[in-house]
Formats: sequence, C-alpha cells, structure tokens
Amino acid sequence: MTRQGRYLDKVRQTDASGRLIAAGVHWEELHPLSTFCQALAGVIIVIVALATWLAFNLRPDAAWPSVLFLTMAGLLFFDAWRARRDRLLLFHEDGRITMPWRLRPWGWKRTIPGDHANLVSIEAEADRDHWSRVVMFSRGGDKLYLTGGRLHSDTSRKIAVQLTRALAAIREAVAAGADAPAAGVEVTVLID
Repeated sequence: MTRQGRYLDKVRQTDASGRLIAAGVHWEELHPLSTFCQALAGVIIVIVALATWLAFNLRPDAAWPSVLFLTMAGLLFFDAWRARRDRLLLFHEDGRITMPWRLRPWGWKRTIPGDHANLVSIEAEADRDHWSRVVMFSRGGDKLYLTGGRLHSDTSRKIAVQLTRALAAIREAVAAGADAPAAGVEVTVLID
C-alpha cells in the first residue's frame, strides 16, 4: 500500500493587474496514526457488533452494547475523515511563508518564521524505510519538516520540485516588480 495523496496542485495567486503575489503547492497527505487507528477501530467494532448481537439475542432489555457500538462506529467515521490531510504552502511576495492549514507536526503554527529569501533548498528526504518527507533548509542551517514523513518517495519528490518551482516563480515576480516602475508613476527618460 503506498501512502500517496490523491492530488498535487500548483497554486498561483495574482492581484487585479495579473501580477503574481503568492505561489505555492496544495497537496494531500495521509496521517499514519489515523490509518492505524482505523484498522484498530475496525477490529473493535467487529467485536462490539458481535457483543451487541449476543446481548440482544440473550437479553432483549440490555441496550448498552448497541450504544457502545454506535459510539465506536462514530469514532471510526470521525477517524476516517481525519486520515487525509490537506496541506498548502504559499510563498508571498513580501517574503512571508504560510501554511494556512497548519504546519506539521505543530498544529497551531500557520506562519513559518523568516523570509523566503533565506531558503537555500527544498528537498525530499528518505528515511530508512522507503518512506520520505519534504524538508526546507535555510542559510543558517535550519531544517524545517513540511510533511509528516510517511509519504511515498515519488510523492515527496513531486512536492519538493513543485515547491522549488513556486519559490522560483515568486522570486522572479519580486525581481521583476523591483525593476518595474510603481503604478501611477510616470517615467521620463532624457537622452543627451
């Protein structure tokens, strides 16, 4: 079973004039703990369903197993809903790096400290199994994990390449914007 997400999309945000203001990547990753919990919950629900069937066949007035079964089924459906996580990383023209749907493993963090000018590389890093993760390296040697580490190596490589392209696109847009005159400013060139 490969833990590959269903999609990987590049994201480009522009202003009204068509100028690029943010570039990034939108992907989906599986949460390995949730996948394990789904399998465990499935086994528990089968056992509870058997207990419910026995309780209603032996004592019709005992309703607690059915309540327990329904609770476990609800937990399984909630866990199945949480197993896939949407991720989005954006590089903004003002230098910010944001993940609107939170950064793994810190669920509360939505902005990556620093400026995207300080990024040196974005890479897919393999662990000892055949799983891999996506990491960013800064000029100061800091390493930031962008994914949970249980992605298929092809998926993490695609994410790293698309993030590198998004970073290059926003850097080009910032450089082109620095060379262009500000809106509403008339440029006069005098030639002797």
